[in-house]
Amino acid sequence: SPVLCYNAFVMFKRRIFIAYWALAISLLPCIAYAYIDPATTTYIIQIITAIVITLGVTLGVLLYRIRMIAMKAKAHFLRLRVRASSAKNAANTAVAGAEAGSGQAAAEDDPPEYAIPVRESFPAVVSAGEYVAEEAPAAPLAREQDGKWKRLVRDDRRFVRRALSILPLSFALSFSFIVFSCLDLYIANYSEMPFTFSEAAPLILETGAIAFLIITVVLMIFKGVLLDILMSVAFAALIAGYLQSTFLNKGLNQLTGEAMDWGAHTGQMLVNVGIWIGVLAVILALRYFSRTTWRRLCVILPLVIIVIQGVALISESSTVNHGVAGVGQPKLRSENLALTYEGIYDVGAKKNTIVFLLDKLDSQYIRDVKTSDPKFFDKLDGFTEFTNNITHYSSTFPSVINTLTGEMYYYDYAANTYSEKAYGNSSFFRDLKTKNYDLRLYLLKGYGYADVSDFGVEIDNVNSVRYKFKSKVALKKLLKLSAYRTAPVAMKPSFEMMPAEMAATVEIVRDDYGEYSDDDVNFYNGLVKDKLTVTGENSFIFYHMTGPHEPFTMNENMERVDRSSAVEQTKGSFNIVYEYIDQLKALGLYENTTIIITGDHASNNGWKIDHPYVTGLFVKPAGTESGPLKSSNAPVAPENLRATAIAAAGLDTGGYGPTYFNAPNTGNEVRTYVQLRDPHNKIPLEEYDVVGDANDLTNWHKLREFYSKNTTSMFKAASGPGSPLPSASSG
Repeated sequence: SPVLCYNAFVMFKRRIFIAYWALAISLLPCIAYAYIDPATTTYIIQIITAIVITLGVTLGVLLYRIRMIAMKAKAHFLRLRVRASSAKNAANTAVAGAEAGSGQAAAEDDPPEYAIPVRESFPAVVSAGEYVAEEAPAAPLAREQDGKWKRLVRDDRRFVRRALSILPLSFALSFSFIVFSCLDLYIANYSEMPFTFSEAAPLILETGAIAFLIITVVLMIFKGVLLDILMSVAFAALIAGYLQSTFLNKGLNQLTGEAMDWGAHTGQMLVNVGIWIGVLAVILALRYFSRTTWRRLCVILPLVIIVIQGVALISESSTVNHGVAGVGQPKLRSENLALTYEGIYDVGAKKNTIVFLLDKLDSQYIRDVKTSDPKFFDKLDGFTEFTNNITHYSSTFPSVINTLTGEMYYYDYAANTYSEKAYGNSSFFRDLKTKNYDLRLYLLKGYGYADVSDFGVEIDNVNSVRYKFKSKVALKKLLKLSAYRTAPVAMKPSFEMMPAEMAATVEIVRDDYGEYSDDDVNFYNGLVKDKLTVTGENSFIFYHMTGPHEPFTMNENMERVDRSSAVEQTKGSFNIVYEYIDQLKALGLYENTTIIITGDHASNNGWKIDHPYVTGLFVKPAGTESGPLKSSNAPVAPENLRATAIAAAGLDTGGYGPTYFNAPNTGNEVRTYVQLRDPHNKIPLEEYDVVGDANDLTNWHKLREFYSKNTTSMFKAASGPGSPLPSASSG
């Protein structure tokens, strides 16, 4: 019979299963040691988990179907036997009736001697010619209307059964969109977060638990068709959100602080909305045509997603406390040493070398300013503009560290290790210390250094800072990042976030100066209020300022505004420098001060080389006080900055190369440039040789393409696990 066949199949399957594992265990290899980067293998973990679970579910459904077919076949077989038996009994009864003769006629009016089943479908059996009138309904219209409403809320599931179908879905929604998404984003950007994992995790888990209770209570209020519709919408949101965060965010730029060109993603938005609508339509159609299958999937798929994301989260969270490459340490801790504002307006009485690094000072911005105001740069007395200057990188990290140390980085090991190695190998700060220079570095942690111990020498603005965690603000920012990643592309502009917003998640509760951040408006207001102060003899001062980097929120009058432009913000940045220069002149220190105004990188247009990436540069050497702005087309780079500072200190530049003013200009000089692209989208990084004039794009020769082996110091919001997410005000 079918049942026996099914049982035989089950026994055969069990024997195959036992034989397989017996063979597999006997063939297990010896232990092998290897390192796998958890950040880059998260997708693999999710995919393998999904395959295993999907195969298990598929096999279960297949066996269930086989069982149902066997049971249906058995039922049909039994039905045929009953019918055959009934036909035989009817024939025997007819023969017996014929033999009974006239006695049968006398008994025609008697009731049958066997029980007659009575059901609502056929209420009674009446004799021939008898009519039974049905009672007319009292209010047919009212009953029909009541029936429509009752059909919406009528539910054949008891309370416990409804709860068992609701709980997996509500738990998956709260876990996927809140717990997993927020924790995953935190871990992926661990070195960027101003608070610790132990502070973030309880907050996220508590929020997820509250969301789970709210979703469950809301769904339990409804029954019947209304409940199914709400569950279908929630189920579609879960599936579409998972697909969005895992597969459908390709091509979106990282959150660097630059304004996203959403108009360029119109086609992607339309396709993306179509996918979300399609997911909802499929689920509603499934509920309409096969309610049983729909109910099973509403339980099975949420559990599958929970398992997949749970495995990925466990894998990622294990890296937080083990210093795995690319994870590093939190940006701020409750008690931490950092570069602070201490002495930010102090200058030396004898020699000063002052570097104003204006983030993203592209040469095109300078040309645009000259177009709008040809005399704007005339205030740079004694300066020389170098129009053929490039940096070695297209992003703040590692460009700032490279500028100060000369150490190249190809993203092949941990970012914090690079910071320690670069400053440890460089003699730049140690050489300046031999000339009794005060070293004050106003750098951004995570972009200009990983830890103050990396410098290897005493930096004069290092202090201990204590912060208080602002849980409500942190939760709001994490949920905003989560929504940005999981929402359809058409809704992402509403959740776009500037990485600098994360700084609001902590507040200073004990500190004399505060950790430095590149707020140009505050820097200017303090400069006007407190003025420059002469302390010590010699100083090397390095200011990392916002400059003309997005978002453009400062005008040319150094005022904070909702929106300005690259030209206005460039003018505002230089006006701050002009105020600084005026105060140096008032103190009589301008002539003996070497001033360098430059950028850490040029403007990146879609992370690709489609125009010459030339960075603005203005230099005034010590010993000059006045004279018109000069121009030089000598091919220069960050190594010339270090040589110029060493020469200004009166030291031998033999180990540093030529200064800006001694750079050779034969037209054959070769400089290296590394273009950072998006490793998560599998777009390789590019290395170029720039020969001669960098303003000519034909002089940019691609040497190779290579892939990052390490997550960089960047935000990872739009992308899935293991992808980079850029800096607060750095590109």
